[in-house]
Amino acid sequence: MKLKQLPTDFVVEEIPNFAMSAEKDEHTVFLLETQQVDTFDAIRRIAQRLRISLFEIGYAGLKDKHALARQYVSVPTKYNVQGLKMESMVLTYVGYVRKKIKIGDLVGNRFMITVRDVSEDELDGIYRNAAEIPLSGVPNYFDSQRFGSVIDQGFIGKYIVRKQYGTAVKQYLTAYQKSESKKSKDEKRKILSCWDDLSKVRVNNKTFALVIKE
Repeated sequence: MKLKQLPTDFVVEEIPNFAMSAEKDEHTVFLLETQQVDTFDAIRRIAQRLRISLFEIGYAGLKDKHALARQYVSVPTKYNVQGLKMESMVLTYVGYVRKKIKIGDLVGNRFMITVRDVSEDELDGIYRNAAEIPLSGVPNYFDSQRFGSVIDQGFIGKYIVRKQYGTAVKQYLTAYQKSESKKSKDEKRKILSCWDDLSKVRVNNKTFALVIKE
């Protein structure tokens, strides 16, 4: 039995808890569809393309990178965004809301999972477990959307809980995954090389620059 062999093998769709209107309001709502891009990266890319602060973009929850994910995001209507198509992601207009979408503004998520290479011996167990789901639900195992920041056994969340704030910031600004872009890696290497005196470093990533400034 194999899971997540292709991004489309794991489909997740948000179920919003807010009503959208066709009448123009303060925030425009879009359906964001992504593949191989997590929510944080998607929001960052959208902000860069629109040349707005990423903090102006609203979203209700985090979606797994290794999936075909559909979720709702909001952008202030004053920017007059009609839609957006970028590599691995599409933003499609769906309506308007009065307030910016915030974390938790959803009823839940709908999933469709494709399982491959299932042997006959495994079928009985699959049907039996599937019958139990309506009765007991599914365990909420943590996935990369929560622990994706674990790099070389360093976890930002652990450092924050232990009040090791300097270590947490260093992990965020300098540690990187092999899958990250060359541009991101180069910026983090540059920051690490100037760690003893961050006043000397200049980076293009606005979020990194803001953290360094603070």
